Amino acid sequence: MWQAALCLRLPESLALSLQQPAVPAEIYRYILDFLASNPTPEQIAESKPTPEMQERLLLPAPFPLR
Repeated sequence: MWQAALCLRLPESLALSLQQPAVPAEIYRYILDFLASNPTPEQIAESKPTPEMQERLLLPAPFPLR
């Protein structure tokens, strides 16, 4: 079910991504460092952007998974 909600918001999300400036290198570094630390599936599922990332990327509320 959540896939349908995601598909409905995909065009909106893509349009927003084209309107925003490029993601700073610090964000890529943070993500790569996290992935390089060999996180467990649980750590990946629990991970979320830092407050600075959320502000910089203007993230909308998360999609409901249920």
